Amino acid sequence: MFSENLKIARKRKDYTLEQLANEYNKRFGGGLSKGTLSKYENGKQEPMITVVINLAEILDVSIDFLTNSTLDNTYKLVSDELGLSQKS
Repeated sequence: MFSENLKIARKRKDYTLEQLANEYNKRFGGGLSKGTLSKYENGKQEPMITVVINLAEILDVSIDFLTNSTLDNTYKLVSDELGLSQKS
């Protein structure tokens, strides 16, 4: 799911929501706020594809990773380490 994958990728890079928003705006001249990023991570809003592409570049992950609903094993391990995995 995009929201979970975005959070995993952001935490892997040690970005806060504010730091990611600032980096995004610096690189791409956009008006992305930490509030909008929070909505993305909480599944309350979906980004435009250009935003997904730009976030993937900043976070050094593939677009497929961000948009794929299934985590591959590498990112699953990272998710578990960060305590982001869902408990059944």
